[in-house]
Amino acid sequence: MDAEIIAYLPDALLQTLKPAQDELRFLLIVSNVVLKPIAEASSSDIRANSVAGEMTVEAFVSIKPKCVRCWHHRDDVGQHAEHPELCGRCVDNIDGQGEVRAYF
Repeated sequence: MDAEIIAYLPDALLQTLKPAQDELRFLLIVSNVVLKPIAEASSSDIRANSVAGEMTVEAFVSIKPKCVRCWHHRDDVGQHAEHPELCGRCVDNIDGQGEVRAYF
């Protein structure tokens, strides 16, 4: 949960996964996943981290605040006066309609 991931993918895979981007964090057990075209990766990143030259993934420790309920690191932690230690997703799950997921 302390990690964030940027995945540089070939166009076909990028288009396949893009609709699920917001939910991939649940599958990969990280705080955030960003999908980008492989063309945006630097050549040194591709050489060092690529899988068969088709994709590369960067993982790094999140610097965003951590939600005490779900442990995701999110920008909106602390922005809800009623629940200052929770992210928006958790506030919605506690006081709102609850989240809707399509994939995971």
